[in-house]
Amino acid sequence: MVHLLKNVTQEIVSCFHGKSSTWTKTEDGLIEYKSRDYLSGSNESASTNVVDDLMKKLSLNSTKLYVFGVEDNGKIEPVSESKWGSDRIDQLAKNIKIGLASRGFSNVEIDKTRILLDNGQLLLFVFRKY
Repeated sequence: MVHLLKNVTQEIVSCFHGKSSTWTKTEDGLIEYKSRDYLSGSNESASTNVVDDLMKKLSLNSTKLYVFGVEDNGKIEPVSESKWGSDRIDQLAKNIKIGLASRGFSNVEIDKTRILLDNGQLLLFVFRKY
């Protein structure tokens, strides 16, 4: 999973070196784009949104990469770094893990990273069912 995060991170960073504000890679069975608004509200509501969506996605694929801060059309609208610091990101991952376990998905590994940009950050979460 670390290899996957590294590859996607490099692709996103190269997009910004080209001064593009749109990522052209489309969603597929692996990648899922989520807008920054998807994480709005409390930690609990944000984690519930993710868990509800993951329940459907992980039943079809054993691995999903969520990129928060990318609109459906590929436009990059970064997540606020001041609202989503590393402590809150860690808490989100913990809440997601607990939420998945409570619904019978206790065998999910979560890796996460963030890509810092001039105007915010992109949050990348990889979920793998084992």
